[in-house]
Amino acid sequence: MALCNRLEAALTTADTTRTRVLEALLQEALEPPTQCWMPRNE
Repeated sequence: MALCNRLEAALTTADTTRTRVLEALLQEALEPPTQCWMPRNE
């Protein structure tokens, strides 16, 4: 039973981590740019 509990906890942790990464990725992708990264033609 202890093994099942550890596996369930690991799955929950992985799910939480995946959700946080996805939220951060979406937030970064959807926020307006603060600087222009296009190289200037000089």
